Amino acid sequence: MSLIDPVALSQSLGQQLVCWAIDCAADVLADETALSNVLTDLCTHRGLTILGQIAHRYEPQGLTVGLILAESHIIAHTWPEHKIAHIDFFSCIPFDTTAFTDDICRLFGARHAQPLFKLGSG
Repeated sequence: MSLIDPVALSQSLGQQLVCWAIDCAADVLADETALSNVLTDLCTHRGLTILGQIAHRYEPQGLTVGLILAESHIIAHTWPEHKIAHIDFFSCIPFDTTAFTDDICRLFGARHAQPLFKLGSG
């Protein structure tokens, strides 16, 4: 039985970026439609195909919105009271992680996007 290296396997199957968006615009973090539009823009700008969406609102505040893509997924969790979002994006189509974090800053109105985890090239 041969052992599979999960990191090497994942790198050959796609790219993943997990990051914090810091000091975001409060209206994006608290509004389900606005957050959905931001994630949709991030994906359609890269030519990705959205297959479905799921959303959940937390009380007293915060959202999770996820898009299922033909190419994988993107999900964002928000904490409006802290002006932060956590974004997890995986794609079997290569993407430029620097351009992606720049787009996160622009679309979330964030001061900074801090990558926590990168898998694959880009």
